[in-house]
Amino acid sequence: MKATFLYKKKYVFLTMVWVLFSTQIFCQSYKEYTDAKQFFETGKLIEAKQEIDKLSQNVGYEDEVWLLKAKIYNAISKDATLKEMVLDARGKAFSILKDLDGVHSINLLAKDSFALPLDIYKSETNEAILYYNSAIERKDKTIFAEALSRFKKAISIFNFINDKYFGEHKIDSNNLFYAAKAAIYAGKDDDGLLFAKKIADKNIVKTVENKSFNVIYEWLVYYYRINKNEEYLQRYSDFGALSFPQSPFFLLNEIDWLREDKRYDQIVPQYKLLFSKGFKQPNYYTAYFSDVFNIIFTVKDSTINKQYYKTIFEKEIKAYTTHTTTAFKEILLAGKYYRNLAAEMQLAKDNPKKIQVAILTSNTYLKLLLNKPKGIVPDSILQEAKKLLL
Repeated sequence: MKATFLYKKKYVFLTMVWVLFSTQIFCQSYKEYTDAKQFFETGKLIEAKQEIDKLSQNVGYEDEVWLLKAKIYNAISKDATLKEMVLDARGKAFSILKDLDGVHSINLLAKDSFALPLDIYKSETNEAILYYNSAIERKDKTIFAEALSRFKKAISIFNFINDKYFGEHKIDSNNLFYAAKAAIYAGKDDDGLLFAKKIADKNIVKTVENKSFNVIYEWLVYYYRINKNEEYLQRYSDFGALSFPQSPFFLLNEIDWLREDKRYDQIVPQYKLLFSKGFKQPNYYTAYFSDVFNIIFTVKDSTINKQYYKTIFEKEIKAYTTHTTTAFKEILLAGKYYRNLAAEMQLAKDNPKKIQVAILTSNTYLKLLLNKPKGIVPDSILQEAKKLLL
C-alpha cells in the first residue's frame, strides 16, 4: 500500500514537471511568435526572420507559425537589400505553403483571400517576364533559358493554387504562352514541345491580353514537319489555318512538307489554295513557278504528267509577267524554261520549227530584262540573262 502511494506521488510529480516545462516552452514560443509577427508588421524583416527561424525549430507543426514564416520569407524576396540573405526566399516560402494543406491552414489563407500564394505567383511571373524581355532585347539564349525556368516555376505555383485552394480548374494561358516562346528561343525543343502541346491540346488561341498564339502553332507544325510526324503535322496545320486565317505559314509549311515527301501532284493545288485566300506576295509566286519548273525538268517520276505542268507554267507565267512589272526572277525563269524546252526537243529530234519557236520565245523573255532601264534589274539576274541569250 505504501509502495503504491509512493509510486502515485512520483507520477504526479513527473506530470507537474512536464506541465511546467511545456508551459515554459509554450510561453517562450508564444513570445517569439508575437515578436516575429510584430517585427514583420513593422517592416523589421531581419529581426522577424531571426525570431521565426528560432521558433520553427523548437515547436511542432503549427500552421500559424509556418504561415508567418512563409510571409516573412516572401517579403524578404522582394527587398533588394535583403533577398541575398536568404537564397531563393520566395521558393522557400512556396515550399512552406505546399506543406500547409490541412483544413485549418486553408481557412487561414482564405481569411486573406489567398493573398500570399497569389502574391508569390504574381512575383514569380513578373520576374520571369523581366528575364524574357531582357532576352528579347539581347537575343541571348542563356537568358531565354533562365526565363523559361522561372515561367515553369510560376506555372507550378499556379497549378498548386488551382488544385489546393480554388477547386475550379483554370488554365494559365499567359505563362504557357511565354514558357513555350522562351523554350523555343532558348533552343530547348523538348520544353517547347511540352508547352506548345499543352496549348494546342486545349485549343488555346490567345491570352487574356489578346496575344495571338499563332507563333506557337507555327513552331509546332514546323517541329512535326522536321520530325516527319504527318499525323500531328496535319492535325495542327488544319487547326492553325482555321484559327489564324491571317497567317499563310500553315499552308506554306504544308507545301514544304509535300515537296520534301515528294508528293508533287499535291503541290499545285496547295498553292492555288494559298492564292485563293489572298496570300499573293511576290515571293510566293516565285516559289510557285520554281516548284512547277522543277517538277517539269528536275523530278524523275514517270507517273507525273509533265505536259500538264508545262501547260500550266506557260499560261500562268505569261499572265503573271505581263501584269507584274517587277517579276524579274519569273521572267528569267521563263527564259530558262523555253531554253530547256528547246534542248528537250532537240534531243527528241522534234520539229525544227518548234525548236526555233522555243528559242525565240526564250530570247523574248530574256530581252525584256536586258532592255529595262539601267539599275532596275539586279545585276545577278542580268548576268544570267546575258549568258542564256542566243
